Amino acid sequence: MSEGYFRFLCPRCGEMRATVNPRNNLAHCFTCKKNLNNIDLLMTLDHDFLSAVALLERLLNEHQARQGKGKSPANPEPSAPGTS
Repeated sequence: MSEGYFRFLCPRCGEMRATVNPRNNLAHCFTCKKNLNNIDLLMTLDHDFLSAVALLERLLNEHQARQGKGKSPANPEPSAPGTS
């Protein structure tokens, strides 16, 4: 992490000038000028769209479990009838 941004090796150009803004989770490479969101980044790393979404969902669920938040908003617990 440098200057509040996570730095990593750009999967497109191979330069160490790519950063992720932790506030919005968007990546940008200052060498090849590519902008990447989480799905774009995984697709660049040879995941297809559905496997990228599934991986991100699994990682989110694992993170939420570690944080003690339980189920993700995408998979809420069903409420019992008449208890809303």
